[in-house]
Amino acid sequence: MQPRDMMRILGFWLMAFGCIYLLYAFNMDVAVSTTSTYVPGYGSVGGGTVANIDLMARRQNHVIVAGLVTLIGALMAIFGGRGAILSPTDVPAAIPADSDFEGARELASDPYRLWLAAKYGLERNSVFDRFVVGDATFETLESALSELHARELEIAAEKATELELRDARIADIEERARLTAEAEDAAWRQARPKVFVAMALGVIFLIGLGYVFMETPEQRAARLANLEKQRTDLIAGAEKQFGVKIPDDASDIQANKTNKETSFICDNHEGVDYLSFNSKMSASDIRDYFVKILGKGEPVYESLPDDHDWKWSHKKKFYTLNMFSETPPINVDLCMVDAKN
Repeated sequence: MQPRDMMRILGFWLMAFGCIYLLYAFNMDVAVSTTSTYVPGYGSVGGGTVANIDLMARRQNHVIVAGLVTLIGALMAIFGGRGAILSPTDVPAAIPADSDFEGARELASDPYRLWLAAKYGLERNSVFDRFVVGDATFETLESALSELHARELEIAAEKATELELRDARIADIEERARLTAEAEDAAWRQARPKVFVAMALGVIFLIGLGYVFMETPEQRAARLANLEKQRTDLIAGAEKQFGVKIPDDASDIQANKTNKETSFICDNHEGVDYLSFNSKMSASDIRDYFVKILGKGEPVYESLPDDHDWKWSHKKKFYTLNMFSETPPINVDLCMVDAKN
């Protein structure tokens, strides 16, 4: 296998890998979940899924790399092949030499004379008192052996001619194979700079395409600032609505109303506001945090640990604190129930 054949095979493998890589890149999930805020008199705002720019940039980079790999593989497959070259192995096998007699084929040699007589069935006919070979008769043994020897010389000459023709065919095929290989080498040397230039242009094009769609540092800073503002606005709205300050380490903040399915969060009260978030603080630290804001309060259920569920009556509102875990991170639900409920 010549190097160009290996290059072509490698090109097909790169193309296959690049296509699979492209499918993976195009199917990358760039959606992220967002929190929602309940606005009294209006309903929940936000929530659902949105496209994340960071994930979109990653997917774009994967697409660029996959496209580059596919392009390089295609170029290697196109320019790495070679044409069919005739091989000397396509020539028929050599004509085997006559191995029935070994030694000098001379009429003076008795072994040779005996071999001729046995090969051609030379016999003496007692009726005609002549030597017979097939349908031909000879008066003397010497004349018969001379005729048979002449036949062997003709056969040897024909075999030599066939061998010469075969050698000539082999030489012609080898010469055509050599000329074909030289022509391919010359064509490859001529096309190689173009291939490298095309590959370089493809890389430059893909890099440029990436820069066109890639997020600049200014755009990233603006996006992050916008996300931080949204989070700040969400926290401010929730704190104003519930009259409490949300812990600084809170994440996944949501403000909603309970319904029939979620009423268990707020002791089976439907249609009440509740604030949900995750915290790395322990359950007792979270309880103490809200005790400082809402007052001492008391446990919701006497049968449960004091740091598990808690309740307050504060400014004509009833608050219940529910924590569905005892070890961080803890999911915290703070319910706010009107006095009429």
